Amino acid sequence: MPPLALAGDGDPAASAAVELFVRRAQAVDPGFDLTRDNTSELGAICRALDGLPLAIELAAARVDALAPHEIKARLEHRLDLLTDGARDLLDRQRTMRGAIDWSYALLPAAAQRLFARFGVFAGGATADAIGVVAGEAVPHPADALAALVDSALVLRIRSGVDARFDVLETFRAYALERLVSAGEVADVRRRHALHYLDVAERDRPPLGHTDIRRRAWLEPETANLRAALDWALGTEPALAGRLAAALWRWWLDSGRAVEGLGWVDRVLAAPGGPAGVTRAEVLLARGNLGMNVNRYRSAGEDFPEAQAIWNRLGETAGEAQALFGLASAWYRQERVAEAAGLARRAGALAERAGDHACEVRTLALLGAVAEGKGDAPAAKALYARALRRPHAGVRARHRTLRRSARHGDVGGGRRHRGGGAGGGGGDGRTGQRLAGRTALRPHAERRDRARAPRPAVRRGPVSGGAHGLP
Repeated sequence: MPPLALAGDGDPAASAAVELFVRRAQAVDPGFDLTRDNTSELGAICRALDGLPLAIELAAARVDALAPHEIKARLEHRLDLLTDGARDLLDRQRTMRGAIDWSYALLPAAAQRLFARFGVFAGGATADAIGVVAGEAVPHPADALAALVDSALVLRIRSGVDARFDVLETFRAYALERLVSAGEVADVRRRHALHYLDVAERDRPPLGHTDIRRRAWLEPETANLRAALDWALGTEPALAGRLAAALWRWWLDSGRAVEGLGWVDRVLAAPGGPAGVTRAEVLLARGNLGMNVNRYRSAGEDFPEAQAIWNRLGETAGEAQALFGLASAWYRQERVAEAAGLARRAGALAERAGDHACEVRTLALLGAVAEGKGDAPAAKALYARALRRPHAGVRARHRTLRRSARHGDVGGGRRHRGGGAGGGGGDGRTGQRLAGRTALRPHAERRDRARAPRPAVRRGPVSGGAHGLP
């Protein structure tokens, strides 16, 4: 039978799945009823069981011994819970595992092997990803996938060129059991993690820019990327470091700064974690993500360590990015003179490395310092230099600044505390707009984050690999 309708965000009591649960529970315990106290738990149970009628009936049969909240808690091991159907039923209808066993046994061998590999995916996958993770164990994955779709064990959840395939959570638990029993789970999880590392590193934009195309293809893979990171952290921390280094811009630009910080904190704390340039990139990631949530002091510790690694490796572009990050952190803590000195050093290194995005932001930070001191002519000159740099992407994001510079609309606000003499001191906001929200503005002020630029992070060329990774 197909899955029953679920309530979604509506009233669970109105769903066919919950109605079935209540009817089956009353057959076991006539005193069982749908109440205000158990409605949400019954809805959660039915959603966790994907609306599968047999699974719901088997779960409801447990109400003679377990309260709804206890049933819900045990669904993590659902195949052990969903047993003891009515004695007059066929064997395959008395347990959930038996029902899936029966369907699984009807599959060709190649389709059985492919189905087991669905145990490592999360949130569905493309046909290409399924084929890569299947590897040599499934010589013709397209044929095996078609057989799985025909059997209804696998669902096509999106059609066309972006077709995706997934399994219900109960089937995923069964698939993972099969993979474990075959002794293949470690190899398949590694193949899964390596594939999504390739997805994360593929076509990374230069100079740390946001590429909306990357957001388009990474967003559907959010759950798979999390699963890959979680596995790698427990098994291959260096691989987890590469994933974090590749994903931090996406976390930042998609509004997941807090999540990203959680991942990079775990990566940097893991024994055997990233080293060399990858460690520098993850430190830079944590610094920039931290700036986005006002962790300026801790960012002020991460950037110097990243800068020291890149300096030792002779990586000018990376060193410039780390120095700019530290300058931004100090600026936000009103260590203005020190911030200006670091920004000048970062700008010189960025110019030498050809990293125009970083150079633009260092000029903008210096402009903000001058504006805050009330030196409008110096601020305008610095902003004008920034706008002349050969980086159309940054210039296009700052039409407002171009108008301000053209009309002399700089200053007129309050000075920062480090401001010098002179009347009409600005507050540095023009420079902040150019330098980027992440570096210079607190989290609460990011009203137009979809349009706002971010501080660029450039991955300089490093010997030993295309991306300087192990």
